[in-house]
Amino acid sequence: MHKKLITVLVIVALVLVLLIAGAVGFLWYRDNHVFVEGKAYPIHAESLDLREESISFDHYDQLHKLLPDCEILWNVPFQNGSYSSDSASLTVTTLTDTDIGLMETYFPKLRQVDAAGCSDYDMLEKLCARLPDVKVSYQVNLGTLSVEPDTTELTLEPGDFDLGTLTQNIPHLKDLTGVTLNTTELTLEEIEGLRAQFPEITFTYTVTILGQTYEETATEMDLSSMTSGEVSEVAGKLPMLPELENLNLTDANGSSQLSKEDVKLLQASTNAVIDY
Repeated sequence: MHKKLITVLVIVALVLVLLIAGAVGFLWYRDNHVFVEGKAYPIHAESLDLREESISFDHYDQLHKLLPDCEILWNVPFQNGSYSSDSASLTVTTLTDTDIGLMETYFPKLRQVDAAGCSDYDMLEKLCARLPDVKVSYQVNLGTLSVEPDTTELTLEPGDFDLGTLTQNIPHLKDLTGVTLNTTELTLEEIEGLRAQFPEITFTYTVTILGQTYEETATEMDLSSMTSGEVSEVAGKLPMLPELENLNLTDANGSSQLSKEDVKLLQASTNAVIDY
């Protein structure tokens, strides 16, 4: 009987020890971990790599709030994929306010965004403003030609642009101060329209007439070899030279191939003195 009592007491003592040990272990575990959605994380962790797990923004936000000094690596849902939170670069072809907010909040080591395929220039400019330490690579389209957004001077050939796209996107070239339109096919009215719309930018141009290229400031012109069949074309371009003072139509012998009607048509298109 005495032996049975001792045995019972020993068993009770062991159970109590185990219970106490379990309780102590539980309390230690509880006090040395934080818990988010049923998952435990060491409270003194300096870094956690959760990239093998699928966690939500809310899960990360809760964990980051509980462990503000811990570097937490995880896969951030972004656009149509997910990217490591320590990514130094991202590629985008579209951009929203939400996307910018995600970059700002969840990619602390982001240093470059490749946006070569993105044409939402308003959003790209917003991205540059909100993340000034991040290099955003993109170009502004002018038609056929695309240029860097910090371009200060432009030289454009006729095939480089279309007027509608140029007019629409010039405001996204914030540093642009000068545009040269080489051998332009625009009319004087279209160029004056650009000057009126963008007074802070200097627009200059050249025009080609019968194979010769002239600055808009040209004051002298020799078209002594012009034929009657070329008069209509020339008359259409002479208004592009508003400072023209003298137009010579006679050859070395003092003669011309043009008729008086030809000369009248030319005179109607310029204020220059015509030598005929």
